[in-house]
Formats: sequence, structure tokens, C-alpha cells
Amino acid sequence: MKLYKTEGIILKKTNFGEADLILTVLTKDIGKISILAKGARRPQSRFGGRLELFLWVRLLLVVSRSGLDIISEVTVLRYFRKIRDNLTKTGLAFYLAELVDKFLPPKEENYKVFKLLVKIFSLINQREVSFVLIHYFEIRLVELLGFKPEFRYCIGCSKLLQKESCYFSFEGGIVCCKCQNKVSRKVKISSSTLKFLRVLECDDLNLILKLKLPPAILYEASKILINYLEFITERRLKSKKFLKSLKLVEKPKQIKDN
Repeated sequence: MKLYKTEGIILKKTNFGEADLILTVLTKDIGKISILAKGARRPQSRFGGRLELFLWVRLLLVVSRSGLDIISEVTVLRYFRKIRDNLTKTGLAFYLAELVDKFLPPKEENYKVFKLLVKIFSLINQREVSFVLIHYFEIRLVELLGFKPEFRYCIGCSKLLQKESCYFSFEGGIVCCKCQNKVSRKVKISSSTLKFLRVLECDDLNLILKLKLPPAILYEASKILINYLEFITERRLKSKKFLKSLKLVEKPKQIKDN
């Protein structure tokens, strides 16, 4: 019987058989893996509450010929209790976990994404709910995976765009008015929202956490980024509907441009 150890964040749980669970875990050293927890759904399961979503766990796994390695032992390294005790924070964690699950292929080590998820889970756990933090995660994730859109230069003619009117193309970034007919799927973007997205590029988290933005900018940024993420993954995000139900950012009557 071959054993190995790893640790990671539990992203997803799926019922399997009469009493088992399949867990999707983003590990520190292996990447995203799916593993089997035998008997985990039984009332007297030996795992207790150690296989809940969003826990950071250390695992001892048994290699299986079926392709689903089996959990032998599990130890919780961090609970992120305030995420699990707050409906809004739980909803945000679901969204981030779904993004990671959708973007990452199985068993490709990506320590930077693991580190990013731990950092953002820690901040959501410690701080008041902030969509600015969620947008920071979205930008960092697509940057790490090679999908970051262009927010400074027109993707059609390479012109530096400053305060002039422009569009966001889901094909890869902003386009000027002259080039907007060259791309098929696009939306108008206000200069205020574009400025905010450029700030997110700087990777200065202390500065980003101090931002106080009007709901109109957060609403527009949220709509653009979620639609862009769905476009590049070619999948609907299931947690998007739940995020809307939380009404963290209300649709404004009008978005003012600067």
C-alpha cells in the first residue's frame, strides 16, 4: 500500500455512492486533485467535521488504481471560521473556489495560485466584506494563468488610452472607438471603472484595500470581469446567481464618467 502526504484547500464536495464523498482539493504541491473520502457521509464518520468546504487540511492519501486516491488521515490546519459562519463570506468563498476549479486543470502544480487563494481567504476571514478584494483576486488569477486582459493599450491599434471613450472586448482588453468594429463581443466601459481596473494591476494590496469606491464603479467592474471569466472558460459560473442574490453591489441608475 503506497501512501503520500499533501495539504490544500477543499474547493468542492460531491456525494458518491451511498456514504462516500469525492473532494476537489487545491494542494500546495500537486495542484488540483480529486480524492475519495470513504464513509464520510455516515453520521458516525471518523472524519467528523474535518472535510468541510474551505478548510485548509493536511492529508495522508492511499494511492488507488481507480484514479481516485483515498483519504487515510486528515488534519485541519486552518478553519477560516468567520467565512463559514457568515453567509455573505461563504458566498464569496464559493465563487473564488469555483473560479479556481474552473480554471485549473487537474494535477498541475501551481503554488502561486494556492498562495493567492490562502491570502484572500485569510483576508475575507479577517475583514469586512469587500468586492474590491474579490476583483483583486480575479485579476491576479487570470494574470497568473496567462489570461490577463489589456487595460492600457488598445488591442486593435496599440494606442495608449487615457481618458477617451473606449470599450472592453472579451477577446482580450480595451479597444478605442476607431477599432471597436474589429472585435465582435464588447461593452462600453467608463473611464472611472477603467482607472480602477488599472489600479488593481499594481499588486499593492495595502493600497487596494484602502480604496473607497462608489457602487456604480464596483457594479460595472463586477459585470465586466465575471462576463470575461465566463468567456475565457466557456462555462457559466454557478455561484454568479448566488452572488447577485446577496446584493452586495446594487445596479446603479446611471454610471457617471470622469
